[in-house]
Amino acid sequence: MNDRTNIDSPISGTLSVSEYAVASEFGDGVSIMNLETSAYYRLQGVAWFVWRELATAPTFEDLCVAIQDVYRVSPEISARDLESLLRDLLHGGLITVRHR
Repeated sequence: MNDRTNIDSPISGTLSVSEYAVASEFGDGVSIMNLETSAYYRLQGVAWFVWRELATAPTFEDLCVAIQDVYRVSPEISARDLESLLRDLLHGGLITVRHR
């Protein structure tokens, strides 16, 4: 784990966008539809940033560090907020976790 997070990862494994999630970026965010459930989501701000970073920073630790670098927040705040967001995305079927 990267020393900059100083947090044990509550979500371990490689994160990726679900095969059922279709996204379209426009304006100041991204709209996502879960094709399996027909549920619609809109992400903006840090949530949009995290969505884009999933392609290059596919672990909880990687995403925490990216948030800390861009938004200049503490490891504790980035970990807490990221865990909440990822749990919402998992619950919505928008991302998957491949466990290590």
